[in-house]
Amino acid sequence: SIHQLLKETDILIISIGMNDIYYKLSTKTQNIYTFINEIIHNYDSILSIVNRYNYKKVYVLGYYNTSNTYTDIYTYANYKLKKTTNKYNYTYIDLNKIIGNNSNFIKKNSPFDLNNEGKYEIYKFIVENLKKS
Repeated sequence: SIHQLLKETDILIISIGMNDIYYKLSTKTQNIYTFINEIIHNYDSILSIVNRYNYKKVYVLGYYNTSNTYTDIYTYANYKLKKTTNKYNYTYIDLNKIIGNNSNFIKKNSPFDLNNEGKYEIYKFIVENLKKS
């Protein structure tokens, strides 16, 4: 079960809402800040549950913008997510700094899905962070 797996895990990496944000931005940006606030509220609820377990390390992956549009929205979402992550003393990873709008890290024919190179960049960051711990 998922609860058993969570209990046996030392390191947890969480990424929630990227698909939702991209979908919302591609269809209708009306009330986007309210939408992001709801995502962050849900994130807070999930992190509250995660906080019941004794993980060695919890990483929360931020949102990355693969275009030069909507930078204010991504800045806002990442600010709110980082603030929520810090509330639980977890490690926030600013993927916008790691991935940004570097098309070399995105799968072909996809607006935001990471290819192996993009995933490797995140992996390198996490490994370096664990070495420092």
